[in-house]
Amino acid sequence: MCWQPASSGLPPSLSPLVVRFVSFCALVLFPWGVSACSATSGPPAVDAKIELADRYIFRGVPRVEAAVLQGWTSVALPLESEATASFSWWGNLNLEEGESGGVLAAGDQGQFSEVDVSPEYAWSSGDWSLATGLTSYAFPGQAGGTAELYASASVFALGVSPNVTAYYDIDEVQGLYLTGSVSRVWTLSERLQALVAGSLGFADKKQGRALYASSRSGLADLTSLLQISYAMDTASSWFLRFSSSTLAWGEFEDSVENQGLDPDSFTIALGASWSF
Repeated sequence: MCWQPASSGLPPSLSPLVVRFVSFCALVLFPWGVSACSATSGPPAVDAKIELADRYIFRGVPRVEAAVLQGWTSVALPLESEATASFSWWGNLNLEEGESGGVLAAGDQGQFSEVDVSPEYAWSSGDWSLATGLTSYAFPGQAGGTAELYASASVFALGVSPNVTAYYDIDEVQGLYLTGSVSRVWTLSERLQALVAGSLGFADKKQGRALYASSRSGLADLTSLLQISYAMDTASSWFLRFSSSTLAWGEFEDSVENQGLDPDSFTIALGASWSF
């Protein structure tokens, strides 16, 4: 099946300890150190989002081929020099009983199949934005988990926002995944907005093995997205999102199909977001 962990290169008894230590430093000491060393420029900001989707796709691979409820929340502390330190939590909740139809283990209805936590430090200057952080992935109901360091850069130019992000798995995979995207927002009315985005990923050999059960590196998932948002007030909105995903390289596509998974998907999600 997909997500075949690669050897970490560390002794089996040492590797989990190293990863837990790094994750602890990132998740606990990092936000504390940032707040201690940098003067804040305002009160913390809290954002939250919840959405109902008909499936969960990750980097072009179905993780759950059934209805899911996904929640996300973030606490951000504004710092001086247009910097922000934040901590976010994301979870995927199964809404159907039995087999997931994807790479995640089957779970009971109403149980989480994935939980991610991410500390992040971001900077902005004019139209440019930079960010770096760590995401720790946990999969309740099955053994294992992993963690990725990431760094991203984006710019707003000519009405569009291109972005490049690099992810390096420091735990199970120890491989590199890159993604480039571009997005644009149209204001349709005082309360209505439309977001259009597209992205293309690249996986090295280790990520190719972990994500797609392939021994090769190459172009990975090609995605497109359309989201319509309606602002209920200045702090809350509803949204309807349509997204499609396919694997751009035939090697990855064939490998995923050989695992009994569909490399082409179309997802619909309905949700709401709040800012405090």
